[in-house]
Amino acid sequence: MKLSLESLIVAIVTASLLVSIDAAAIEKRASSGYNDFDCKPSTAHPRPLLLVHGTTLSAASWNTYYPYFVKAGYCTYSLTYGKWKDIPLLGGLAPIENNAQEVGTFADKILAATGASQVRHSQGGILGRYWATYLGGAGKIGRLIGIAPIHHGTTLDRVTVLAKTVGLLGAIGDVLDPVAPALMQMVAGSEFMKKLNNNTDILPGVYQANIATV
Repeated sequence: MKLSLESLIVAIVTASLLVSIDAAAIEKRASSGYNDFDCKPSTAHPRPLLLVHGTTLSAASWNTYYPYFVKAGYCTYSLTYGKWKDIPLLGGLAPIENNAQEVGTFADKILAATGASQVRHSQGGILGRYWATYLGGAGKIGRLIGIAPIHHGTTLDRVTVLAKTVGLLGAIGDVLDPVAPALMQMVAGSEFMKKLNNNTDILPGVYQANIATV
């Protein structure tokens, strides 16, 4: 997803593919929700919007925001990615490579359905970057906008810092990997984060923005 999580699009869309959406159609989509694969991007908003949730969350995380984006005229989509084993409801737990591929496959489905050349990938964070760099998503992401993304890794609220200090980081990994392998991959300094940030954290040709508080 050029697409692309937030995140995860600076596209040129052929005029013939654009269908104007009148106010009535927008209201209908807003009331019916998201993931309308019959939606065609408008001239004002030529790129579909893909909302990508965070670790342990789901597509329902965006329920408050779907009506806002749909009423604004965006073709809006989301999915619950990264389910792991038999753990119910929670997403974003599977290995990050798998998660990025799952989001990328969904983005390609959006592009095919809407006739757009790129997706505006929202909140994808590291998934959008990994998909664009390693899984064929280059050129499909126009804008990648992250809400508190972990582009350079996390300490899991300083749990890994303490564990490393007392020599228990490996033990923490042994506990977490069977239930949520993505967690240790996201830790600052992990092999995954080193690969993700190899040489740069910038995607060429993609507008990237991060929103965070301090």
